Amino acid sequence: MLFKIVSSQFFAFLLANTALAANSQEQVNAAKQFVGYASGDLAPLNFKHTGTAAPDFPFESHKGSARLADFKGRVVVLNLWATYCAPCLKEMPSLDALQKLFDPKVLVVIPVSEDPARWRAVDSWWQNAKFPNLTPYTDRHNALAFGISGGDGQLPTTLIYDRHGREVARIMRPVEWNGPKAQAFLKAVIARH
Repeated sequence: MLFKIVSSQFFAFLLANTALAANSQEQVNAAKQFVGYASGDLAPLNFKHTGTAAPDFPFESHKGSARLADFKGRVVVLNLWATYCAPCLKEMPSLDALQKLFDPKVLVVIPVSEDPARWRAVDSWWQNAKFPNLTPYTDRHNALAFGISGGDGQLPTTLIYDRHGREVARIMRPVEWNGPKAQAFLKAVIARH
């Protein structure tokens, strides 16, 4: 128990100092507010880029082009995935269930495929998998995966943006997004502003 308390305090200290190095009180406050959610399935939550503006790269649905700025005013769960990534495919049902739990005018889940074959790869898998609560998108030039500050192209990667289009946290592994810990974290993000 003592180790858990000490490691939690040390983690909070590291987060606060990372944010301080970026010279942003907002980052420090956000990191402190959400560090308690970084346990269990969400233990790898990364707050290094908290407060960073969402990137302005386009991605596409079958209806046309979109940007993260199009979703301002809502909490965004941006999931970068691919059909060749087994952990991504395993995670997708929980993202669909998560979107079902939240009004899309408050929180929107945006799954963006990083498949090089784009729609050729996505369409057949998506139609067979049947995710009624999600709209698939593709990233034509993988700009999101490699263009996000600190992004290394690792999949799955999920980024959480607040209603103002600023990053809250990211996690670079699959998560059970419809689980109680993730729901509590996202409700706290929604309530923040």
